[in-house]
Order: sequence, then structure tokens, then C-alpha cells
Amino acid sequence: MKKLILLVTLVVSSIAGEFEDDMAQCKSGDMRGCHNLGVDYRDAIGTKPDIKKASKYFQIACDGGIAEGCYNIGVEYLNGVTVKQDIDKAKTYFKKACDNNYGMACYVLGF
Repeated sequence: MKKLILLVTLVVSSIAGEFEDDMAQCKSGDMRGCHNLGVDYRDAIGTKPDIKKASKYFQIACDGGIAEGCYNIGVEYLNGVTVKQDIDKAKTYFKKACDNNYGMACYVLGF
């Protein structure tokens, strides 16, 4: 039982540390860290889920040239997650991600 408690404690500490690392990286201008922070907020990794904050960090990452951030914003527009559904805007973000060699975005666009 003590080993299980220790293992759970280590996993929780690791997840919380990942969130803090992503926050620090984003604050230092690392756009990959901003994208990861968006994932953390979306998937509740080391923090409470907050889709609006996730969207904010995906947009920062996209603006900073991270294709996955653009793809995630495209998904939000496609599904109407945090924004009103807008297929044209979704396509714009998917194209931006595809132009930066993000294969899933190209697939969604039919390329």
C-alpha cells in the first residue's frame, strides 16, 4: 500500500511539475511551451480544465508559428467549442497548420 501511495504521489508531482514547466517556458517566450500550456488547460494536466485559457495559449502558439496551435484553434472553430462555429475560419487555421507541415491539418483539408 505504501508503494502505491508513493507511486501516485510521484505521478501527481510530475504532472504538476509539467504544468509549471510549460508555464515558465511560455512566459520566457517559448512558443512550444505555450502550446503545451494550452494542452495542459484543455486536458487538465496539472491544473483544472479551462478551455478558454487553452484557446488563449493555442492562439499565442499559432501566432508564434506553432502549427499544432493553429490546428487546435481550427478544431475550436470547426466544432464551435469556445467560439461560434465558423467553417471558413476553421479552414484558415487548418491551412496555416498544413502550410507548416502539420499532417493532420492537411488531412482535415483533404490534401
